[in-house]
Formats: sequence, C-alpha cells, structure tokens
Amino acid sequence: MEDKAGEVLKILLDTDVISQFTKDVPHPGVHAWLRGAINEDLYLSAISVEEIREGIEMMDTGRKKRRLDQWLTDEVLIDYRARILPVGVEIADLCGRILAAEEKEGRHPDVSDAYIAATARVHGMWLATLNRKHFERLGVELVEF
Repeated sequence: MEDKAGEVLKILLDTDVISQFTKDVPHPGVHAWLRGAINEDLYLSAISVEEIREGIEMMDTGRKKRRLDQWLTDEVLIDYRARILPVGVEIADLCGRILAAEEKEGRHPDVSDAYIAATARVHGMWLATLNRKHFERLGVELVEF
C-alpha cells in the first residue's frame, strides 16, 4: 500500500484483522486485502499478542484451544517476530493522552484500542481494523477494506 506520494506505507494490524487467519469464513475484504499485502509492511502491536493470548487462555481445553495456541506460537510469533512492536514510554504516554482526551469528551475507549492507536501514531503507520468505530476519533489513519 502506498500513500499519495508513492511512499510504501507500514500497516499495523489490529487484533481483529490478524485473527481473520483463524476464521472458517474470514471477512472477504480483509482476506483479499491480506492476500495482496506485502508481508514485510505488516506489523503487530504487543497488545494484540496479549489480546490473542488472553482469548486463548479463557477457552475451555479442547481442539480449538490447541489449534489457536499453535497458530499463535508457531505462526504469529514466528512470522511476525521482527514486526511485533513493543509498548515503550512514548507509546504509553500517548495512550494516556488519548484516553484522557476521550474521557473528557464523555467517551470511554477500550484501553487496548488506545494502546494500538498510540502504537500506530508513534510509528507513523496506518491501522487495518474491522472496528473502525473504535478508532475513528483516536487520530489514526484507517485502511479501507
């Protein structure tokens, strides 16, 4: 994906987008977009790793839980190992600012969403998400599917 000046854009994948790989019937727009994307331009936030792990750990023991655990450990953490962005001081500071600004307006965004938006903003990335409503006011450019 390129911006108007022809520069290659780095894209941060929201948890709901990376999770499309686990769906029996993935979102058709996301599936097509991911097939056409250049893998080296796609990144994850460490927050998405946390959200995925938490979801897996909350599941009852069974085949689906084992399959998702294997997907996370054998695919996501390996394929994205150099492209998982940690939460540092700059991201935490911006996240706090985002949350405070939203709270002052009477809105209550999810803390994980604020961290993901802050990660995209700090790194100058666009965000690929199916949850546009969660991110529209958080100051991040969103990918269209």
